[in-house]
Amino acid sequence: MKISILGLNDDATFFLKRSDILKKNSQLDFFAFDDRKKQNYFKKKFPNLKAPWNLNEVFESSELLLNFSDLKSLPDSLAIIQDNKLDCPIIDFSPNKKYSIKLFNDSSLSQNNIVHAMSPGRVGINNNQEIINLPVVLNNNVRSDFNEQTNLFFKRLKITFKFMDEIEHDEVLRSNYYLPNILLFSLAKIMDQKSKIISNTLGTEFIENIRTLVNVNIDDDLIQNYIYDDLNELINSLNYEMKEIFTNTNKLDDSYFINSKKAANILDPNASIPKSKDTIMSLFFGTRFTKLVSGWSKIDKSND
Repeated sequence: MKISILGLNDDATFFLKRSDILKKNSQLDFFAFDDRKKQNYFKKKFPNLKAPWNLNEVFESSELLLNFSDLKSLPDSLAIIQDNKLDCPIIDFSPNKKYSIKLFNDSSLSQNNIVHAMSPGRVGINNNQEIINLPVVLNNNVRSDFNEQTNLFFKRLKITFKFMDEIEHDEVLRSNYYLPNILLFSLAKIMDQKSKIISNTLGTEFIENIRTLVNVNIDDDLIQNYIYDDLNELINSLNYEMKEIFTNTNKLDDSYFINSKKAANILDPNASIPKSKDTIMSLFFGTRFTKLVSGWSKIDKSND
């Protein structure tokens, strides 16, 4: 069974490993297209992957297409699929279905058989399970049949389905992918800035451990008109829960809570990196919280 892949990332790693774990490499032929640097890296890491530089070789006689493209590249990926007139089933693993489903519905690919599945690599689904339940979002505006090729692919990899709607899916990705990666990145950044004031080696190992937890592809999945507003909603819910927790102590004021509008600014790749008191952490938690945690200045109690 020939399987074409657009985009090489954690999802590609997940399925290539899954095929190897279950000894299905003789039954599943993976052909991937991405930039040459990624292709060379994945070919060395996974012997069961072919990554020709000619796109025609990737798509020719394909029985199934796995779209692992990041959100920023998704419009270009759909254009590539349309230009090559692929008529095989497509499984889309985009991390925001509100956005990706709209793009698919507005394209000529709406005539294809399209299945919208959750990204297993981004949310860290355990690959060592005998049976994996993969969330799938149904799209009523396209044909989403689990036909022979699609069913055969999932059956060979021992993957079953858990159906959810678009809203449920995007909530999971916000809480398990977007928010943790953004906060961890911000935490490592502020710790690194402050540690250098005293010593270049202060907390180096701990900071490096935090950085290793950050998904390096997160920036490519941030798009302003969708992800920003959704993250604001999640941050506001965290604010509400914090107020509920501390309601009896009456020691925290609003300056301690996450500022969702400022948090959205840090997601903008065109925004300048804040300096001095206006630190990255203060964008998320407010200046009073940042001062309390960092210990670099005393809290002004004049407004208490």
